[in-house]
Amino acid sequence: MSYSGYYRFPTINRKHLVFVCEDDLWSYNLEDSSLSRLTSNYGAVSTPRLSPDGKHIAFVGTEDGDMEIYVMPALGGPAKRLTYLGSTLKVAGWKNNNEILFSSNHGMPFPRMFDIHSVNIKGDFPKCLAFGMGNDIAFGQKSVILGKNTADPARWKRYRGGTAGEIWIDKNGACDFKKLINLKGNLACPISINNKVYFLSDHDGVGNIYSCSESGKGLKQHTHHKNYYARNASSDGESIVYHSGADIWIYDVTSSSSQKIEIDFRSPMIQKSRKYASVQNYLEDYALDKQNSMISYTSRGKFFTMGNWDGPVFQLGDSHGVRYRLPRFFKNDEKVLVFSDQGGEERAEIHHFDGSKRVKVLEKLKIGRPYEVKISPKEDKALIHNHKHELLLLDLSKEKLTKIDRSEYSPIGGFDWSPDGKYIAYDCSLNRRSSAIKIHELKTSKSHIVTNPVLH
Repeated sequence: MSYSGYYRFPTINRKHLVFVCEDDLWSYNLEDSSLSRLTSNYGAVSTPRLSPDGKHIAFVGTEDGDMEIYVMPALGGPAKRLTYLGSTLKVAGWKNNNEILFSSNHGMPFPRMFDIHSVNIKGDFPKCLAFGMGNDIAFGQKSVILGKNTADPARWKRYRGGTAGEIWIDKNGACDFKKLINLKGNLACPISINNKVYFLSDHDGVGNIYSCSESGKGLKQHTHHKNYYARNASSDGESIVYHSGADIWIYDVTSSSSQKIEIDFRSPMIQKSRKYASVQNYLEDYALDKQNSMISYTSRGKFFTMGNWDGPVFQLGDSHGVRYRLPRFFKNDEKVLVFSDQGGEERAEIHHFDGSKRVKVLEKLKIGRPYEVKISPKEDKALIHNHKHELLLLDLSKEKLTKIDRSEYSPIGGFDWSPDGKYIAYDCSLNRRSSAIKIHELKTSKSHIVTNPVLH
């Protein structure tokens, strides 16, 4: 019986394959099918790349919290941290056997903007290469190929917006970059082999490997995946490895053929094992009743009530398959208003505090996705702030929903009831730059601005 894992970020050097699974690096020999674990880190690793001579692996590690570049022997051993940038980055390849190329947003004004950097395996301070913004880089005999916005296309399938991936090329190494090819798709992972540029693109609907000349002509499709995108391709100049779904595939440039690499993954799979999770470590939301004698809370999407000093813990709602949010006591603390995703969309439900009575579902109310809920101190009414920037009043007795206001330009920053339950104070934007506090009177159903507008 064979076992399999979820394999990502493959890199190859001749018959030596390295990939990520279970957030660690694994080594696989294509000749004898031997498999070994290279790391057992506390933090996740990603984007490994084997050096041209196959002696080292550069990868991104998170052992100290931030993403940083590490290097280790290809056959296993201690890893050495090379960067201390505290930024988002990924390994883009090797310039030579001693110099690692990586992309990073270090020093950039916006998180989405990346530059290409290099760092040697001794750990000297990284250098920013003067190629302009880019996420990936490849070198031909004379050419420099730059990937701009070339993140993983599978993260946003068939995206066609202004930040879709593009590939630019400087044919003669003179820093004169021009767009390689115009395709209505999201491009990624440029690779130079035999004066051709190989890359990933989803312009035909699903991400696959394509190639063209350095002049952008002779477009050719090499793989034909239909269900899962080809992702995170890399090459040693002879073969291209990538993952599609949970599997690693290898494309042989000479024979123009691709095949799935069958790996017998003998891991204890600790991350899939049953574990006992501490509820307090996964506490999501909680609220006290009016007497401060009971608490309702959600943990890991499950919904509970319990006494603060004694008594049992009640799990309310379905035990599995439904996520609950924002539980709030009302009706003399006998009932709890909560929101669930049962049926695919957020809906309001009313539960008895100990689950002894039938659940009431408020199905016809268009609440949207609630961000915050507050119960009236005097009546069975709830204020709801949702993803549409709306402030809604829910009458729990009449099951009636009323829109009080909508913050046109930004989310409502805060809201609350007056102690007598007759008024509602809330923050509301007036334009793109300023907001003010408004007071809503329930008796007249009118809102009034009570402060001077202030800049955001």
